[in-house]
Amino acid sequence: MSKEKYPTQPLKNIKQPESSHNELENFRNELKPIFNERFITYGHGTQPEFAENILKEGLYAKQDNILTTAIGLDNTEEGLREILNWKHLGAKAIIVLMFPAGKITNEKQIWEENKNISSSYDNSYFIPTKFIKGYIDVDSKKLILNDKFEENPIIKEFKPLTQDSLSTNKKREKIEIVTLDDSDSGVVVF
Repeated sequence: MSKEKYPTQPLKNIKQPESSHNELENFRNELKPIFNERFITYGHGTQPEFAENILKEGLYAKQDNILTTAIGLDNTEEGLREILNWKHLGAKAIIVLMFPAGKITNEKQIWEENKNISSSYDNSYFIPTKFIKGYIDVDSKKLILNDKFEENPIIKEFKPLTQDSLSTNKKREKIEIVTLDDSDSGVVVF
């Protein structure tokens, strides 16, 4: 009989004990570093045994879409309760993603392509560690910081596609192709 890592059904019937007002205030103080107006903050739920690896290697995903991978975090009472009672698979480690506010104009700027796909699980993209502040250990209500997080990360430039960039050779000019051997002229006409 195999033991599953995650429940197959949502945890609808399991109610977490309500945190008191004082406990929530202590938790809010613990999370002060992640609620900074200079950043937009997201959370990705996982299990503690995966969290340390994500801090070291980045957060891998099938799609380069933040909304399929994470949800926005806020420090309201309701937001703090959502962190402590994560809806997706009852996650006990919440990866904290922080992106500089006003510096990212397109989501493609936060994702990298995974060129080393070695598993049957398609993790085509990842968010680099420079955007991962750390993770929240739900059981201990502690923020574990990531030493690879960058307060002022270099953001790659985003160049939107234009009609000109799609047409690489509108005039159908001769393009010289360099070959490694002398067997053909090396010139191709398009």
